[in-house]
Amino acid sequence: MLVVAASSTRRGVMVLILSCVLQDVIRKLDDAPGSGFLWTALAGLVLIATVVGLLLRGERRTLQASRADRLQGPLIALVVIVLLQAVVAYARVRSLAVPLLGVAMYLFPLAALQVGLVVGRDRQTVERLLGVYVTVACIGLGAMLLSRAGVTHPLLDGVGKELVTYGARIGVVRLEQGLFRAPEIAGWHASMVLCICLYWAGQGRRRVWIPLMILAGLAALWTGRRKWLLTPALTFMVAHVGAALMGLNRSRIAAGGLAAAVLLVGTGWFVVATSDTGTVTGAHVARLTLMEDHASSRVSALAARGPLDVIHRVGWLGGGVGIAQQGTRHLAGRHAVEIAGWGAEGGLGQILAELGIPGLLASLLVASIVASLLVRSIRHCAHAGASTEGWFLVWGSAALLANAMAFLLAKQAFGDPFVAGWLGLLAGCCVARAGHVMAPAPPDTRAATYRLRVLTSPPAS
Repeated sequence: MLVVAASSTRRGVMVLILSCVLQDVIRKLDDAPGSGFLWTALAGLVLIATVVGLLLRGERRTLQASRADRLQGPLIALVVIVLLQAVVAYARVRSLAVPLLGVAMYLFPLAALQVGLVVGRDRQTVERLLGVYVTVACIGLGAMLLSRAGVTHPLLDGVGKELVTYGARIGVVRLEQGLFRAPEIAGWHASMVLCICLYWAGQGRRRVWIPLMILAGLAALWTGRRKWLLTPALTFMVAHVGAALMGLNRSRIAAGGLAAAVLLVGTGWFVVATSDTGTVTGAHVARLTLMEDHASSRVSALAARGPLDVIHRVGWLGGGVGIAQQGTRHLAGRHAVEIAGWGAEGGLGQILAELGIPGLLASLLVASIVASLLVRSIRHCAHAGASTEGWFLVWGSAALLANAMAFLLAKQAFGDPFVAGWLGLLAGCCVARAGHVMAPAPPDTRAATYRLRVLTSPPAS
């Protein structure tokens, strides 16, 4: 897989997509001690191989070529901060594995950004990659149907301690994960499939999004991770409101959004009406009614009190990359996790714990520059009548924003190398497409018609 990924950038992305399911399947089959951590990093290794092959072939695309030259300075500053914090982490925990893990998780999105700048130049390639990802992810999610039908197999079990909830009259309810290793990861993939289906609905071309949206919606519900139902809902609202404000709200986009909304509301109503409180689906639906109270307490804890607790523990300069990662306790012991405390469970707390306020400011500057570029390119598409390009950019911006909000409140799924790499890849594709639509039109090289006047005598004065 690494050789294939290094041989071609497009093939590398295809192998990266395949690894999102394959890494968890192999991890379930291989129970050798210590092998689980290696297989979880498979997507990251494929991404590294893709970038190495890209650089050796001279395909690297500069930010200037994508009209994102203002990103150069903040990205360099962010990388320098990450490397300096790696030294701090090693001095704090005396373990080389912890800073290496931290550096990898911050550099994976930046490496995937470069891959996205290359493959994102061709819109058809981007469409093909989205289709391949949805196909692979739906295979992993579709395995939940077998589990719900009563099929038992080690591939349908989770890795580690099984996550459960409780329902009225039925007691313990098992959270599903399909072929993925945990409900949290499966929920993120279901959320991303829902987001892509919303994009296809706005295009108005592919009817395949209808059954896929139903499958992904049920899968997200069965994982029991309620935030992965909120993420596509936020993507839907931001994308269509943004399209309307930017002047992209043509009939096709509006009709697709209306169809998607009717489908989601209709499916939700059918599930609620047919699910008794004593069933598994009914137990998950009952948990949705508690979402408002739980969400408000979580926002208050992890977005307000949590970051303050982190700064109190490690200081405003940060405590080193890797100290707040999920795998730290397996590499440096439980005492390494206690450095950051409970406030680092959210993404905002993690950045403050590992990079400090300087790293947070550099990250916000990078995000603001990317957002500014995307907004300018969407407005350019609206003025030029390029609704297809504009819809991809406004959808991509909405999907990235929704995932950023989810990361700030719960970082667990974003510690997966594929998740971090995929979001970096999507950001790179959006920047590449924005640079393409903002580029000046090439000069017309066709032979121009002209008329030659021949004077046989000087003109009269």
